[in-house]
Amino acid sequence: MPTVLIVDDEPTICRLVRRALEDAGFRVLEAGDGILGLKLAKLEQPDLILLDIALPQMSGLEVNRRLQSDATTSSIPVLYLTGLVPEASRGANLQGYIAKPFSPRSLIERIESTLPKQPALT
Repeated sequence: MPTVLIVDDEPTICRLVRRALEDAGFRVLEAGDGILGLKLAKLEQPDLILLDIALPQMSGLEVNRRLQSDATTSSIPVLYLTGLVPEASRGANLQGYIAKPFSPRSLIERIESTLPKQPALT
């Protein structure tokens, strides 16, 4: 079961994303700010991070910069989940972004297409 870390300070967005991901079979972790997001990323090593840009204490752009510069987290794909689409296009090692508002279906499709492909079991 792939694990997705949501780093967003909007409880409504977190609930919507959590529900969609859990219904699709993902394990979900949440952080309401960038500092906690960095800690969870290092500790839990999620398969993918959904990262808002406008976060308290540390912007999502800075969080992504720190993720990419740390050998323990640099290989984790990051998708910005944001209403600040022009800002998202400036992210370092950016996998892409999902613009708010979004549909749960398009969210799942984008995550599945971004996750590293798992080898088939034989």
